[in-house]
Amino acid sequence: MPRMNAVKFSHWQLMLAVAVLLLVVVGIVYADNLLQNGGFENGFRSQTGIAGVVPNNWRAVNEVGNPTYIDNTLERIEGAHSLQIKSQDIESTAQPGKPFTSDLYQSVSVISGTTYALSGLMVTFCGGTANPPSNDCSTGAKYIGKSVGLDPFGGIVPTDAKVVWSPEDRRDAREARWVHLAVTATAHAPTMTVFARMNWPFQFHGAMGYMDGFQLSPAPVVTMTPHAPLQSSPTISFGWTSWTDPALRNDGDYRLFYDVEASDVATSTWTTLISDNEALNSYNFVGQLGHSYAFHVRAVAHQPQDNCTTCAGVNHFFYGLYSGPITVTVGDITPPASAVQPLPALELSPTFTVTWSGSDDFSAPSALRYDIQSRDGANGVWTDWLTNTTTTSAFFAGQRGHAYYFRSRARDEANNVEAYPSTADASTTVVLATINGVVRNLREQAQPFVASSANPFATTLLSNLSGQYTVYVTASNTYSLTFTHSGFGALPPMANVVNTSNLGNVDVVLPPAFDLVVNGQFETGTLSGWTSGGLIAPTVSSNAHSGQFAAQLSANNVGLNTTLQQTLFLSPTLNAPTLSYFYRVANGSTAPFSASVSSSANVSTTTPSIVSNSWQHQWLDLAPFAGQTITLTFALQPTGVLSSVTLDEVEVGSADVVSVSRAFLPLINR
Repeated sequence: MPRMNAVKFSHWQLMLAVAVLLLVVVGIVYADNLLQNGGFENGFRSQTGIAGVVPNNWRAVNEVGNPTYIDNTLERIEGAHSLQIKSQDIESTAQPGKPFTSDLYQSVSVISGTTYALSGLMVTFCGGTANPPSNDCSTGAKYIGKSVGLDPFGGIVPTDAKVVWSPEDRRDAREARWVHLAVTATAHAPTMTVFARMNWPFQFHGAMGYMDGFQLSPAPVVTMTPHAPLQSSPTISFGWTSWTDPALRNDGDYRLFYDVEASDVATSTWTTLISDNEALNSYNFVGQLGHSYAFHVRAVAHQPQDNCTTCAGVNHFFYGLYSGPITVTVGDITPPASAVQPLPALELSPTFTVTWSGSDDFSAPSALRYDIQSRDGANGVWTDWLTNTTTTSAFFAGQRGHAYYFRSRARDEANNVEAYPSTADASTTVVLATINGVVRNLREQAQPFVASSANPFATTLLSNLSGQYTVYVTASNTYSLTFTHSGFGALPPMANVVNTSNLGNVDVVLPPAFDLVVNGQFETGTLSGWTSGGLIAPTVSSNAHSGQFAAQLSANNVGLNTTLQQTLFLSPTLNAPTLSYFYRVANGSTAPFSASVSSSANVSTTTPSIVSNSWQHQWLDLAPFAGQTITLTFALQPTGVLSSVTLDEVEVGSADVVSVSRAFLPLINR
């Protein structure tokens, strides 16, 4: 503002002395100013009942007192003229300056429904124009109220309740400072009335004031960007767009600045988020779950306050109205997520535990409710198992040999319901039965960690340290068992029929890595590699211990054995050389069955005991024959009654064992 030199009124005569403005702005054209003679540059005139002169296009109303209106050319904020108003008897000793309330008004043509902003400036004094502490204005009479108003209905009575007034500025009149005053209203008629008021309620000498630089323009408008009324995130991001009259204040660098407020709907109290900020056109507000918030924004057009090299003239402030609010509720609109926890591929018991869990953005896991569905078989129909439960596990009662599938959905405290997944969360199959036994080497020593599996069931399990294995089967079927381990030969698959009343038991002898017997497993479907003898020649049988074929010896005449022989060289480098074979006698067979090993220097014959008609394993230590050519002879002696014996897995080789390494952890405490 212009600086004023300090002078003192004389006691008897008004002697007003003010400084010449350091910067005088002359001839500014306000193309967008709807007021006529808003800067009081277009002359003054007399008005009946008013002391002094009134600016052209304006009228004066004295609500209280009879102040004097003066065309002033000394103290001003812009241009060459301002309006001075001084109290009656301003310097009278007997009757010091009297109270007054004066209004200046002008009616303006406007567009109904459009919002307009009024901006003007005033400066007031009491006790003279000298700056504090030189003047002697009483501390009890320290202000001259200043305000501006708009009647959106075009009325000309300043006391009408329809007039929208700015808050009255009551700063200490001894400050001697130009004060910016502004008010905004929306027109409700083709005319709008502008008011400028000074209110001196006290009695003291030297009370006066100045008005200058009034402008009425279309107010800047802010429109809030539409926003969803409900969201789950506590961070509310909102934005706005704005409009201002492009002709607004063509004498300077006028820009839009924003005031943003928020209100918790429950309290209805507006809180400032940002004030007079030019850079933003959006804001991120962090709220709380379950609260509703309203937001509104207004734009203010003015020149930047600091270090503005392009600014010119006095800085007017044109306030827009706060935009219509948007209201956003922070609520839980996101469904929770849940899943049935993975189940083992196989369940040994028909009754097993199913577990599930869930999570949500807002609801605690303990507050979630679940619906669990199950399905019997891959193509079964989903059916409700548990509904609206708060538990997270339960026992499910199934049936042996059945496959079960499970899926879940959850609902939170806001009753948001998760959709069921299209596929199962978890599945398992209840074991129908088991195939088990012991895995051994040629000398019936238990072999751990041998892989065992069964087709059509493909799970592979390892035998334990005692050589025991278990294969779980899920349906009545004929299963083909395989057993493998590095360091051993290949054993043909073993067939085993399993149903709900038959728990298969199959003992296994792994062949040596290097088997000296030719076609000892008879999987060629012939007796190639062997020499047959007897009245009834040995044949190939499909009743095998492993694979598809075995050899069968039959006899019924006294005095002539049925034999099956093979000659081979027993390498001296074999480790624990062993003859191993499986045999099985037919029901009712009583004829002696023998297995012998002979060389030019040695003969060893065994007569296996016939204890049942099931497959039996027999082995013979061949260490005495190491480095010799030996002949294996299997013979069935005739007794006059038809007898038979079936041979399979005839093998000669090292009785290898699975190597087991043991690690011993150190003791921490003894």
